[in-house]
Amino acid sequence: MFESNVSEGVGTTINTIVRWGNFRVGSVCVVGEDYGRIKRVLCDGKSVKKAVAGDTVQITGISRRADSGEWLLEVKNEAEAVEVVNYRKRRRERLAAIQRKKAEANGETGETGETEEEKKVVDIPLVVKADEDGSLLVGPRRNSDG
Repeated sequence: MFESNVSEGVGTTINTIVRWGNFRVGSVCVVGEDYGRIKRVLCDGKSVKKAVAGDTVQITGISRRADSGEWLLEVKNEAEAVEVVNYRKRRRERLAAIQRKKAEANGETGETGETEEEKKVVDIPLVVKADEDGSLLVGPRRNSDG
């Protein structure tokens, strides 16, 4: 998944590369903990019924705006999509429970889950600039009054 955005009149659009398999109009796909049916597939700006591995595509019809790096998974039907979504929710809940237990074992206090040592962390004012090509620039934050 490269990116997704929401456009007025179109809805959520997901830009991605088909890594394996294919995406078809009408297929059911899972993104994160949500699923939906593909309404339209654009390949090189042209509407197609099927996109195959290696194609860069733009998909509409999935209602959830996906985060960069998330996987778009095509499944056989809605029953399988529900099964995948439920598995992902259970996994997230188990991981959260494990994190809570680790925090308790490490002596973290309060609702924030921070130790006394973590509360002493000093904030360093930095500006981080990144673009979608992966370039990254870090520099000191400058006050506007100076």
